[in-house]
Amino acid sequence: MANNINLQSSSIYDTYSSERLNSTAAKDNQELGQSEFLSLMTTQLNNQSPVSPMDNQAFVAQMAQFSMVSGITEMQQSFNSLAQSLQSNRALEASVLVGRDVYVDGNTTALRDGGTVGGAVEIGEPVDSVTVSIMSQSGSLVQTLNFGPNADGFQKFEWDGLDSSGKKMPPGNYTISATGRSGSESYALETTVRARVESVNLRSGSEMSLNLAGVGERTMASIVEIGVAE
Repeated sequence: MANNINLQSSSIYDTYSSERLNSTAAKDNQELGQSEFLSLMTTQLNNQSPVSPMDNQAFVAQMAQFSMVSGITEMQQSFNSLAQSLQSNRALEASVLVGRDVYVDGNTTALRDGGTVGGAVEIGEPVDSVTVSIMSQSGSLVQTLNFGPNADGFQKFEWDGLDSSGKKMPPGNYTISATGRSGSESYALETTVRARVESVNLRSGSEMSLNLAGVGERTMASIVEIGVAE
């Protein structure tokens, strides 16, 4: 199974080359700063008054200040390198999701040709019954799924792609809504939908996200459950 990772760049080679150039430039800037500092210190020592030489504490303080700045620069470079490594590791982990089904918060998903639509209802407290309504893109009621008493939790459902008369519905996006009933009261319930992961998005400076069929782009944090690989 191919891993469709969208890197938002021309190639891995271009990214690597850019990182090398940036790293080299940063190193050159750091070396220039060290050279200037040593030159200034040497000039200061050569031109100091023999009768009033530089105070040892002042000299040590200047050296310590330079060391601290140099150390911060090196630490920043280390953090940048660590961040890049973590991003690469997350990309590899996310790539295994391509082609798999995941459950995410939402109410719209895609019916594939010959496939089914799955999802789940989030029930906060026990209810006497749950009704799941499947709507077409035009807003017409296609099918209704009824469930009996449910305790609080995650009630999964599966729609076979047929309408209430048994007719096979065409592929496309469908909207799901759920209602819970307790006694004479009814109220809307939150839903999650099952969707196929089509690709992974990696953008510099932003959170990694997934492209889901019939749902769109979602972050990794929005995933409620990952389905078993087929």
